[in-house]
Amino acid sequence: MATYDELMQIVRGRRSVHSYKDEAVDHEDVLKVMEAARWAPSSLNRQGWKFLVYEDRDFIWKLAAEVGVALRHRAAGVPRIKPERLKDVIEYATAFARAPCLIVVLHQPAPFSQGDLLSDVPGADQVYGEPLSAAMAVENMLLAARALKLGTCVMTAPLLVREVFEALPERPKGFEITCLVSMGHPLDFPPAPERKGLEHLVEFGKGK
Repeated sequence: MATYDELMQIVRGRRSVHSYKDEAVDHEDVLKVMEAARWAPSSLNRQGWKFLVYEDRDFIWKLAAEVGVALRHRAAGVPRIKPERLKDVIEYATAFARAPCLIVVLHQPAPFSQGDLLSDVPGADQVYGEPLSAAMAVENMLLAARALKLGTCVMTAPLLVREVFEALPERPKGFEITCLVSMGHPLDFPPAPERKGLEHLVEFGKGK
């Protein structure tokens, strides 16, 4: 079993990587990353997640291009958005075009029905727990990838036009898109960003 220090070395070494080498990710490494995701905790052990993995760089580039077109179309209905701002958003949302591997993460939404206990609960999806379960699976993926010397980046900006991903023929019915994860051999690992100290993050409550 890994020691705390060994674990923290991986945790502190993880970065959000946007630039990748022109090199495919070994399929066995992809499977190792997905195996780590499979062992994440999930709400009531439902394992209500799915992972669509794409390793075809031409398809990934085409998907990113579709995101860019859809974003320009959407921005046309928002005349106040500045061209330079739109350019930044599109560049950010399509950054996965440069990745040799793309993972689309999905989760099952809460099953609402009239008179159901969840039907009028604010944030019912959080109570149901599937988005959080998918997020925990993603964290397992990121750490496993880092241990394999791969770079990753979690992306939600592409979901501004989630219809692009809902149209994927492999998308299973009854699942919603949670996020995207790009993965590949990094050109470099960026330096660690500043982190707030525990004194700014943790409060030890005394209760009543």
